[in-house]
Amino acid sequence: MKKGLVVAALAGVTAISASAFPAKGTYPIFDNQRLKRPQGMRQVSAADFKIDLKRVAALDRPTLLGAAANLRRFGEFLATDPQGRKLWERAAEGAAATVNRWDFNRKGFGANRYIYNVGQLRQLSLMYTLTGNRELGDFLRGHILQIARLPIEFWLHSELRGYNREKPCGALETSSVTGAMAAAMSLVGDELFSPAERKEINAAIRNKGFIPLRNWLEANAGAVNNFVAVIATGYLQGGRYFNDESAVKYAIRRLRDYLDKSIEDDGSYGEGSGYLSYPMTTMLPAAVLLTPGERRELYGSCGFKNSSKWLAYLHFFNRAADGSMKRDRMLFSDNGGAISNSLYLLAAHCYQDPLAVYIGDTLNSRNWQYGSFGTAQLCFMLGLDQMPAGKSPEELKLPLVSSFSSGESFIRSGWEPDSVVLGMMRSCRVKTGNSHRHPESNSIAMGAFGEYFIVLPGSASYRSPIHKDWDCSTRSANTVLVDGQNQRAVSNSRTKFLMARQFAGFDLLAQDAARSYRTKLSRGLRAVVYLRDIQTFVVIDDFKAASGDHSFETRLHFFNRDKAAEIKELGKGRYLIERPLANLAVAESASRPIEFSQTKGYMHTLGSRDYSPGGSGEGFPGSSLGLYAKTVDKVNSVVFFTVLQPLRKDARALPVEFSANSVKVGEKMVKLVNGSLEIGGERVKLY
Repeated sequence: MKKGLVVAALAGVTAISASAFPAKGTYPIFDNQRLKRPQGMRQVSAADFKIDLKRVAALDRPTLLGAAANLRRFGEFLATDPQGRKLWERAAEGAAATVNRWDFNRKGFGANRYIYNVGQLRQLSLMYTLTGNRELGDFLRGHILQIARLPIEFWLHSELRGYNREKPCGALETSSVTGAMAAAMSLVGDELFSPAERKEINAAIRNKGFIPLRNWLEANAGAVNNFVAVIATGYLQGGRYFNDESAVKYAIRRLRDYLDKSIEDDGSYGEGSGYLSYPMTTMLPAAVLLTPGERRELYGSCGFKNSSKWLAYLHFFNRAADGSMKRDRMLFSDNGGAISNSLYLLAAHCYQDPLAVYIGDTLNSRNWQYGSFGTAQLCFMLGLDQMPAGKSPEELKLPLVSSFSSGESFIRSGWEPDSVVLGMMRSCRVKTGNSHRHPESNSIAMGAFGEYFIVLPGSASYRSPIHKDWDCSTRSANTVLVDGQNQRAVSNSRTKFLMARQFAGFDLLAQDAARSYRTKLSRGLRAVVYLRDIQTFVVIDDFKAASGDHSFETRLHFFNRDKAAEIKELGKGRYLIERPLANLAVAESASRPIEFSQTKGYMHTLGSRDYSPGGSGEGFPGSSLGLYAKTVDKVNSVVFFTVLQPLRKDARALPVEFSANSVKVGEKMVKLVNGSLEIGGERVKLY
């Protein structure tokens, strides 16, 4: 593959004058850049989008979608392979709908802003290249020219980002529009535009996108966040498009630096799985443009090679009613984004990773790598045909109890679908920093038997008051609230990790979050015991203030986005949370008198985050149901015992008996004596 695309020199193109920039606070909104449909244009159908194998065979130029040979192979797959033809039929239906309404498909995150739709140019331009469809060509021509002629405020998405008058910097959206425009022009530029128009469009890509992206990278030379991954990817695409090898080398260096400095060595990611998926899949257009050697250099030695192990613990692998897998997974902090199939595909190919293949196989259908147009294109454009056979976590002997550098620890009953899974979060130093982390040390999430029971909210739109007042508050976490206050800011909070271990008859997670609280504590211990043979959790919270008396409150929030949950009170401190597939029995007591209350909380849609407040993915009051236990009086110290028994629908809860320092579940006794746990003849010192 050639190193770059030869583009006409842009000598004489005048840079945009700083005097054209608006004053701060007067940025325009670009939400309705719809073009008028040409008069008399016919309605088209999916049948009008036929792959022209002669056009495909004639493709001999490199594009920003990859080498010409790979593009030809992909076109032949779409035209001749049964699975490829199914993908093409769906894509053709979408293209026909786009041409008939003469507008992009304005659905999904931020779809009411034009800039978030521009990425559709990639696939539409490829479809034009494979078919030569005249109506689609006219559509592309109109929008590409319009985008090129929109002011820099659009390219920089100044409505959200603002910009520096003297040296404008491009951000996430700038990278997206730059990459999409460059990719589209690499595919259709010679056919749809005159030399003068190409010069105009290339000047826009350079001055409104490529240069501002470089400005951002230089202004944020030490940054370690997903902005680096996204912006360097757009800059790399621009470098390939303009045949600027120095830009390509600089972009690769920044991408490699991002991977090394953001992903933990054990594969975990401090901002959560959705925030790992976003930069890694956004980087795929860059990966396509690298040689195999460059690709190995970029990905080969970074922590991403271990990410599938971490991701496996987060998934519940719950079955839906039709037998398919639901994409339920634990959400800590802001982590609301979906995990793309492309993430598992990239890991499978980069590392011949059998676990990534297993997760892809389990969450999807057979031949899932060709299950969507995007993942199939990725396979062909990377020039990769083979994936290893999948191996389950059990076959790979992943432990059922584990802890990761991201702050998450896990207990699993097994790896089969509908297993019992609990996770607990701690505050700790992570490579990504704290911008997307919540004050939720010692918070837990739990699911069992096909139901996600104990939940965290995820993230509403960052501009929503719900995000600030609920999502980013300790009030929404499943932990202990002290004096009704948020825990300390995550940047100033540290949890002492004690253990994540399996013992003869039980599993144990233990950590002390005393330093996470605004109230000065000498102890903020949470120990989660999993009694394996009865599939029951005992949560012990042992809190002691450094001085004075304070209020202490445990909080649990249960999944109710589908409005199918009900909390039934069975007696003081005894509750049954009923869900369609399974139930959860909750029993709680404490060393001091406590009182119980219930409230309506929020949980947002799993796998999405709204661009604006009030979006369809935002939770509603009661999308989670809260159950709280609070000390009646202010006290210096308290020990809470909380028993969580997941139950299949036909099962009954075991009897629970509490005493001052112990709890008995059925015939199983758990004691806390002088800082040590005593369970079944085993003694474990905690402090």
